[in-house]
Amino acid sequence: MVGPDTVAEGAGLRRFWSDVRPVARIDNAVGLDNQEQGKPVWVCRGQRAAWTRLWPEFKRLS
Repeated sequence: MVGPDTVAEGAGLRRFWSDVRPVARIDNAVGLDNQEQGKPVWVCRGQRAAWTRLWPEFKRLS
């Protein structure tokens, strides 16, 4: 998952997964400043519900 931006915001993901941790930051390696540049990449394990229940919570266009 890309984003949320802070560890405090990432803590909110624990209602959906039992293990949530930031592991990297996006770097496009060309210095292009866009919405994703510098965003944290999160690994989420231990899914607490089926995707059919989780997906409506996550799908959105932004």
